[in-house]
Amino acid sequence: MSGRRAGYAGLFLLCLLLHALVWLKTGFIPVEGGAGFDGMYYRQYIVELAHGQWPHDPYRMMRMAGFAPAILAVRLGLPAEGIVAFQAALNAVTLAAAALAFCSAIERLTGRARTALLATGALLLSWPWAVMPVYYPLLSDHLALAASALALRAWSRGQIRLLQALAAAGVFIMPGLSLVPLALLALPPDRQPAPLQPGWRWSVFAPLALAALALLVPLHHLSDAQILHHPEGNTLGQPGLRPLSMAALVGALLCVAAAWTRILSGRTLWQRLAWRPLAAGVLLTGVALACAGLLLDWAQGFRGPSLAQNLLLQGMAAPAKPLVAHAVQFGPAFVLVLLYGCGPARWVASSRAFTPLAALLAFLPLLVLGSESRQWVCFFPLMPTLVALNGQGTRALVLLNAYGVAFIAVVLSLSRAGDIHQVGSMLWAYLVYSGPWMPQRVYLLALAATAACLAAGAWVLARRRGASGPEPRADGVTPRGPDPLA
Repeated sequence: MSGRRAGYAGLFLLCLLLHALVWLKTGFIPVEGGAGFDGMYYRQYIVELAHGQWPHDPYRMMRMAGFAPAILAVRLGLPAEGIVAFQAALNAVTLAAAALAFCSAIERLTGRARTALLATGALLLSWPWAVMPVYYPLLSDHLALAASALALRAWSRGQIRLLQALAAAGVFIMPGLSLVPLALLALPPDRQPAPLQPGWRWSVFAPLALAALALLVPLHHLSDAQILHHPEGNTLGQPGLRPLSMAALVGALLCVAAAWTRILSGRTLWQRLAWRPLAAGVLLTGVALACAGLLLDWAQGFRGPSLAQNLLLQGMAAPAKPLVAHAVQFGPAFVLVLLYGCGPARWVASSRAFTPLAALLAFLPLLVLGSESRQWVCFFPLMPTLVALNGQGTRALVLLNAYGVAFIAVVLSLSRAGDIHQVGSMLWAYLVYSGPWMPQRVYLLALAATAACLAAGAWVLARRRGASGPEPRADGVTPRGPDPLA
């Protein structure tokens, strides 16, 4: 036990060291003294709330829970110019603790300390975990990542009440965060049916396909000018490629419909589904949403952009740009999610991987449409979890860590920018990782790289099919026949 505690202490310090190295090299984003584009509003609201004022901005006020320590610090005397540094340090400590929670969850689920460390490394050595929390501290991304990691730990230990509390609290951290603990509530890990048995029914696929395509009906309302000038103030959209963008969306959504047809037509989902904990979690989340509606004045102030129109514009900006943006933001782990979720069912070689696979497939329509990846950062911890729980997890995790080390080496070679008018390579990298603001030439390179990774991954998975024997179930019994998904 003492050795394990020492290991976790070392991991905690290693996480802090990683954030310190990244910050020493990158500094803070050169916008509004390190507050950033949205962060300048959060800094202002931190000061106002600390002095008893209530800002009229319901969209951002819903996310202020992530800045409660900063509000208290200002109340106790922290000057406004120290908020950014304070929040960066707090983010680093919070995510170091979250890394321990994530590592503990994976070790408990797999029984392998090495797999847990590799999965944690794949999480840490990434743009959303290693860079953004200290480069752009005044966002709620850090708390969304930490809450997702804590949810995975609670799920691995069967802590239903904690998951339900996290679902309710997610309403006040980041939109969409509540979906992660709710998905984990729905599919607890302690139910062990027979190995996965996907099915196929055209009567299931047809309505799913129609529902997926119905999401695209409003596209005819979008003009070429809207696509060209999204995001506002830019000309990054490519309306001339509108038919290809539409085809990419249709193809991706049909793949999601096909993946869910296999799940809904099989028995695994219905055998594992936990209705009562899920219903209670949904009820608590509904109460939290009702409180947000009552406590915040939605009749005035900024209420946020139109979600549906924003998603459609992001999806139509260029062919498959959302998927490319997520591959850039989350790395090869996202590519593996696409392969495991939408490829042949036999590529998922372990029944333990069902819950993160089903959860990510449930969120995939959002990821297919929306290219602003940081809005979906709460789903990121599920990606290395899926890889770790799948049959070929160890080999894949080694490759993910190699990619992560190379990524960190590149980040540490970038130069700062003195201000927004001196765009150094670090600020340029921020724009590259910001989905809708990705330059067109970078999009083309990333599209080619993503396609190559998909092809290479598919080739490797196809060659490894059947290389390993059936996997023992959690009760220690080895199935006599081959796993249908092996």
